[in-house]
Amino acid sequence: MFCMQCGKQMPDHSLFCPVCGTPTPNAARKMEKRTDSGPEKRQDQAAIEKEAVVSGASADRPAPEASPVKPEQGAIKPEQDSAKPEQKPVEPEQGSAKPEQGAIEPEQNAAEPEQSPVVSEQNAAEPEQSPVRPEQSQARPEQDSAEPDSFSRTIDLTALEKSPAPKRMQGSLAQSPEYMQKLAEAEERMKGGPEKGKPESEKVISRVFDADTTVTERIDPIDSDPKDRLAGKPGKSGSVPSSDRKEKSGRGKFLVIGGIALIAILVFVLVNVFNHNAKVKKYNEAVAQLESKNYEEALTLFSDLGSFEDSEYMASFAQMEIDYLTLDDLVAKGDYSRVIEILNSRSEFYSDSDTGKQAAALAGEYEKVSQAYAAMKEGNYSQAEKDFDSLDTLKTNYGKDKCLCSAYVAESEHNWVNIITNLYAIQKDDTSLGFLDNPQSDEETMISEAYNSGKELDPDKVAEILQSEDTEITALKDTSVNGLRYDHAKKLLADGKYEDAMNAFEPLGDFLDSASCYEEAKASYEACEATYQAGKKYYDNGEYYKARKEFLSISGYKKADEKAESCIQSMPENGALKTGNGGIAFTITAPDIDYKVFVKLYDSDGNAVGQVFLHPNNSSTVNMAAGTYTIKVAYGSEWYGEKDLFGDEGIYYQLLNGSSNDFNMENGYTYTLDLLKSADGNVGSKSLGGAENMQ
Repeated sequence: MFCMQCGKQMPDHSLFCPVCGTPTPNAARKMEKRTDSGPEKRQDQAAIEKEAVVSGASADRPAPEASPVKPEQGAIKPEQDSAKPEQKPVEPEQGSAKPEQGAIEPEQNAAEPEQSPVVSEQNAAEPEQSPVRPEQSQARPEQDSAEPDSFSRTIDLTALEKSPAPKRMQGSLAQSPEYMQKLAEAEERMKGGPEKGKPESEKVISRVFDADTTVTERIDPIDSDPKDRLAGKPGKSGSVPSSDRKEKSGRGKFLVIGGIALIAILVFVLVNVFNHNAKVKKYNEAVAQLESKNYEEALTLFSDLGSFEDSEYMASFAQMEIDYLTLDDLVAKGDYSRVIEILNSRSEFYSDSDTGKQAAALAGEYEKVSQAYAAMKEGNYSQAEKDFDSLDTLKTNYGKDKCLCSAYVAESEHNWVNIITNLYAIQKDDTSLGFLDNPQSDEETMISEAYNSGKELDPDKVAEILQSEDTEITALKDTSVNGLRYDHAKKLLADGKYEDAMNAFEPLGDFLDSASCYEEAKASYEACEATYQAGKKYYDNGEYYKARKEFLSISGYKKADEKAESCIQSMPENGALKTGNGGIAFTITAPDIDYKVFVKLYDSDGNAVGQVFLHPNNSSTVNMAAGTYTIKVAYGSEWYGEKDLFGDEGIYYQLLNGSSNDFNMENGYTYTLDLLKSADGNVGSKSLGGAENMQ
């Protein structure tokens, strides 16, 4: 036998359910045998059965009453109970309302077979049609219990999927002293006990819901014919029989409210379970998307889940990964503040892990990059160069920027070779400048020699090597090429090649001070040209020393140096250039020194009448006529002709005859002159100054 209330199996002879205390059909048959068939005793019997049934309720939930009602009072027949097999009793959730807050009177329970099956002989005969066990009625749909796929982050659904079992009273109410006392009182009333003889209106039926609550209801007096009552006619009191009135006024309302409440609770639970399972599925899908690195889809799903589990945390993680994937675009845009912000957030998220440390280090690197670009924007290329050079992880990434800064620094220092070297490094993507130590081509060798040993670069060759579509690099290339040409023009100017310098400075325009250098070269050229022409004039006039001086003053101009060298004349032979005006022999001997000697004789009118060229320690004789003469002597090592003699480097004297400048020669005598022969000789000398005084 199974309990009609809770479905618990029990012995076939049991009168009450040992679990919930609900009377069995055996109890009903036993009570019928002990009572008469009169209306009053049948009512007492109903009261006793009500007490027995209601006494099986727990403190947490009301147990449905099994209270048979007389057919003429509107009781629902057993056939009606079996006509609704789908309305299985549902155990209320823990914490449902207590009986006193919404108890249904016996007559109303009799009209609600799904909550309180009518105890009858037919029910006793068909125990297999008892309500379905609570375990069966609580079966959940498969979709609630099915474990979703791809559940990477485990969530315990046990708490939601398994609702707490309704609390039941422990033990049998049939053994309760209170219950036995009330059962005895009911039997006493049926036998004519304490309430016998009282008016029907004062008789009460007691229903025990829990240990502290007793609900009573009065029975209207039976003061009319049963047929009239069944027909709904008023009795002596002028009222309609209570069973009909209650059925019409309250039974339907309470049935609707109770049914709606139960349905609402069931719907609420099912909706919550369904929603929870739907969230779990979405969560698992989001985790799967996250593991597949589909961060956008994962972010959308986690955001939809709101505060479910750790969805907010996972959404922030997905957003962080999305932001991390945008670093390259942000770097390309130069938004380094955002790059640093993302990396710092990543560092905080991963904390002391390798990923966190790497993010922190990378953030520091981009801080330096940001500072370097800020310095470049301000034109502080020297600081930017240092910032780029201090990079570690990103040093290769920003090698070209570092070389560019180095080129700008070299430009400010007019170091054209360094500009060319760094631009070539950018062009060849060798920002470590390895080609300087290990050149692999003629181009690299040329630049390496210029950088390492200062070899002059050909501007035209450099312009041919450096090719770039970048306007900034092209501008630096043009600067370096013009710089090389400028340096070459300056060298021409310094070398006195003024005409060539003019031609070199003129195309440079306003590059550096090219314009002023051009004017300087022009002025120098005009002056040199004038000097050159003067030297040429002297040269043509045989004034070779004067010509030499002019040519030497414009050394480097045209062929001035060559002209200056040509002004030095060949040294005459000893005794050459000899002239005389008579027959008196005048022998002159040169001293034994490194200088050559040129002796010239002048008459009293100052006219040169005799001369001779002597080599050291050599002699020569000049024939002179009788007369008075002035003798002048020149010493020197370079001969510039008879006009300029030994030039300004020569030593020029006039010989003295005692204190006189005159030397007399008479016929019949021969004369000799030993120059620088003795310190106490009879011929003295005085300085004449320059060669011009020997004319």
